[in-house]
Amino acid sequence: ASMLNKVGLLYFGGTNGFCFFNPDQITTNTYVPPVYITSIKVNNQLINAWDGEKEIELAHDHNMLNFTFVALNYSQPQKKQYAVQLEGFDKEWNDLGNINSLTYTNLDAGTYTFRVKASNNDGVWNKNGTSIKIHIATAPWKTWWAYSIYAIFICSILFLMRRQTLQRLKVRNELATERREKEKMKYLNQLFTNISHDFRTPL
Repeated sequence: ASMLNKVGLLYFGGTNGFCFFNPDQITTNTYVPPVYITSIKVNNQLINAWDGEKEIELAHDHNMLNFTFVALNYSQPQKKQYAVQLEGFDKEWNDLGNINSLTYTNLDAGTYTFRVKASNNDGVWNKNGTSIKIHIATAPWKTWWAYSIYAIFICSILFLMRRQTLQRLKVRNELATERREKEKMKYLNQLFTNISHDFRTPL
């Protein structure tokens, strides 16, 4: 049985004796837990050389990321809460409850910042949390110099096509001019023949 006495002491009675405590002395855990990213996996491979750096560079095809993190609060750790955001991908914070791991897949090339914050067992949050910047490189065939090569190649093809077209037109015009010249010469020859024949014909 339990009873609340006049001075606010709550005591429990039983076969093993009594336990006394003052409800007014029960306080909220105000400890702000530090938050750490404990591991990063890229395409299911653990980054061994990460070593807590605040920025990492990845190749264009390394676009599946898994983050594991922890808040250092040992009082009722099952009540810890986590929230994460991948800036550049997430528009808002994602509440994970007490889950301390998250995976992102098929990320585009670009720069992202992964942020994680956590609370202790009484809901006191470390709002600053921790973060890491991640840069996923652009695929070689999508870089500016690759597009420059594409542009030069296309322009070269168009130039050659235009040049070939002009050459065909030139040859066609030359053949047409030559044909007209032959027809003109044929006409003159025929005219000269007719005139010569008239001169030879007796009056």
